[in-house]
Amino acid sequence: MSRVFILWNESYNVGITTIDTQHKKLVDILNELYESFVDQTSGQKLSGILKELTDYTVYHFGNEEQLFQKHGYPQAKEHLEEHKGFIARINAFSAELNSGKTKLTFQLMNYLKNWLLNHICGSDQAYVSYFIDKEL
Repeated sequence: MSRVFILWNESYNVGITTIDTQHKKLVDILNELYESFVDQTSGQKLSGILKELTDYTVYHFGNEEQLFQKHGYPQAKEHLEEHKGFIARINAFSAELNSGKTKLTFQLMNYLKNWLLNHICGSDQAYVSYFIDKEL
């Protein structure tokens, strides 16, 4: 049985197909992590899903950052700082999980969910009108 932690909502779309597709993939990975968490899957599998989340997040952020650079997005610096902070947080947690110092908790799941949705609905939505003006 599949459990959904985050149900995709069309209001999350930014109108750039590649970015929207990547956001949906991040939601899918978080849903997979949640399902494994609820099923109390082994730490090794959770670590694998968390690594996939980290790797895909880095890939996605890189794509956004290329768009910012290519089109001269004026709030790029602030946006990139948010990206760096999130990656640092995930990396720190992954290290703690892999070393056995911590376990995945509902609190961390909520952090990941809230950060992603707040970022998509806040910071990412902020660039929509800029890129529309650039006819992207």
